[in-house]
Amino acid sequence: MRSILVGAAVASLATPVLSWGAAGHEITATIAQIHLLPSAREEICKILPNNFNCRLSGIAAWADKIRGLPQFRWTSGLHYVNPVEDWPPEKCVFGESGWKTDQNILQGIVNVTRGVDSLEGSQRDYALRFLVHFIGDIHMPLHLTGRDKGGNEDRVRYDGRITNLHSLWDGRLIAQRIRTLPNYTIPLPTHQTPSAPPEAIARNRQIESALHGAIYDPYVRWIVLEGIYGWWSDDIEEWTLCPQFNPASKLPVSTVSSASLGGLVGPEEDRPFVIRGSRASQTVFAPKAQTKGLPFEDPTDVPVCPYHWAAPIHKLNCDFIWPANLTSPHDPNSPGRTPAKDLIELDTPEYAGRIRKHKVIEKLMALGGLRLAGVLNELLGSEEELKKYGAHPLLA
Repeated sequence: MRSILVGAAVASLATPVLSWGAAGHEITATIAQIHLLPSAREEICKILPNNFNCRLSGIAAWADKIRGLPQFRWTSGLHYVNPVEDWPPEKCVFGESGWKTDQNILQGIVNVTRGVDSLEGSQRDYALRFLVHFIGDIHMPLHLTGRDKGGNEDRVRYDGRITNLHSLWDGRLIAQRIRTLPNYTIPLPTHQTPSAPPEAIARNRQIESALHGAIYDPYVRWIVLEGIYGWWSDDIEEWTLCPQFNPASKLPVSTVSSASLGGLVGPEEDRPFVIRGSRASQTVFAPKAQTKGLPFEDPTDVPVCPYHWAAPIHKLNCDFIWPANLTSPHDPNSPGRTPAKDLIELDTPEYAGRIRKHKVIEKLMALGGLRLAGVLNELLGSEEELKKYGAHPLLA
């Protein structure tokens, strides 16, 4: 009965509704969709239920939607990591002094990647949903620090409205960009003409095939065409590298099962996502043995490197995100809570203007999208296509 109830709850959330909080995840997933190998895309179609139309954007925010359910509350801590002694902007420490808990997004990414690589049926479906979401989360810097609950307790003003630092970065900055972007509102040309280079038309078709009339479609076109194939084109190879990954070290599929993953999903292929109790369920994210002296050991058997990716992103908390003058207590229960009239305004040239100038938000979503595509291509792409195009094929 319990598994039926959980399955019904999940089914009720299966059709995504766009909110600003979900936009960053959906944009990241759409960028990944654009860069999938055809064979990887076909496998995703087989893994996901038909109502998602093979689109990663449809599952990108799923993990946020279900974590408030009683059966899924244990997953809340898997959306972030809290480094010990980390207190931006005064002190940025990312694992050198340890982690407040080993049940965090770093190990979560490793284990659900193994699930996508090795499980079947509905088990693989839910592992894929978590993987798409967690890779999005790890590219949002405030998911990588525990100060003031990742900025959730730090009230600020933006465009005259009261918000908090976490919400600003998770949604408001993206929303403002979408509202004010003047270009790319019309679909890219996809029909061959004498004056259009064939490679440009092919690229346009690949981009437009991943879009579906969302409010953020122009933003995706801008990030991909101007960013990935413009501003950052020389950096892509470095971005997508996982230096420790060795395909030869992959575990045989027969050695990996839902039981060895700690009961992430039920044992039967057609069974809904099952929670067997918090202790059993959480073992899917149990820490593995770490190399002495390293804050976190990225795996050699699957093509993800969460620590390698996250460390420079975490540094943004000191370099960009936390204003130096945001030091007063903002917790609602704090007797010294800053009055609303005294909250600092961050929609300024010095703060928001600097973020826009350096295209920080856009770069983070491009990073996440390209890395997610590479992981899925490596896991799900055919040997023939991987040999021909590689795991990170760029559009012509």
